This record gives sequence, structure tokens and C-alpha cells, in this order.
Amino acid sequence: MASSDRRRVVVAILASAALCAFGCGSKSPPSSELEEISANFDPGNVEPFLVAVSGHVESGFNAEDARALSREINALALDTELIRELTVVCDGHTVPLRIQGVMDDTQAPDLYLFTAEPLAAKIHAELIALLEVKLPAGSRRFAARGGGCEQPVLPGEVP
Repeated sequence: MASSDRRRVVVAILASAALCAFGCGSKSPPSSELEEISANFDPGNVEPFLVAVSGHVESGFNAEDARALSREINALALDTELIRELTVVCDGHTVPLRIQGVMDDTQAPDLYLFTAEPLAAKIHAELIALLEVKLPAGSRRFAARGGGCEQPVLPGEVP
């Protein structure tokens, strides 16, 4: 992938993460008590992200489930979506986990995850960790935005 294409992917991920932080996602949560964590992903990042999410779940969604779901999401046809409604255990709490994959752009699936605390904060942290890895060295800068969450800010942006 060319450098300019990689930058576009990073910008798309950052824009989606910012939308998530401000509650402006295009999908509405299945319950008002659930939090949304969403972003646009490079197909190669779907599996590592979902496997990382599965690492925070004691039961109901394991690494093999994450890999299988990743394959299904990356194989979606344009303008289609896939939804998995799960009940998982995180830190001893049973919580719903809704994972929605939407292929609204060729080879760039959107992921929408809806869940409750304590899992929501852990998934958000995994998204931030992925963004941090994807940003080129020297361009990483973070600003606190809404709810104490840290969101990446690209050079030239005002936090």
C-alpha cells in the first residue's frame, strides 16, 4: 500500500473514532444504556482488533470467534452488513455485546460495537491503541475530549 493510501486509512480511522467520541455514529445503539465504539478499518486491522476485544471477555466471545467474524466482515459485499448479538462476561459482569460490520466503502469495513461498562472502556482503549500504532512517529498527539477519553489529534489540528 502506498504511503498516501496508508495516510488516508489513518485519517479515516481517526475521523471515525472522533465521530464515536462525540456520539455522532451513523448506527444507533440497540439500547440507550449501551455505549458505541466505532471506526472505519483497514481489512488487515479487523482481526487484530476483534482478537484484542476477545481478550477482555471471559466467556461468550473468544479469539477463534473473533477470527471467524473478521473473515465474515472482510468478505461482505459492498453495501451489506453483518450483526452479531452476543452475551459475554467481562470482569465477572454479564453484558451484551453487539458487533456490527458494515461494508459501505470498498475494502474498508466499518465496525460498530455496542456494549456496557466495564467492557466499553476496554474496547475504547483497544481502538486508541490501534490508532497509536498506526500514526507515524512524531505525529502522535493526544487531547482529552468528552468523558475523559483521549482522542488522537493529527498535526495541524486544534484539540
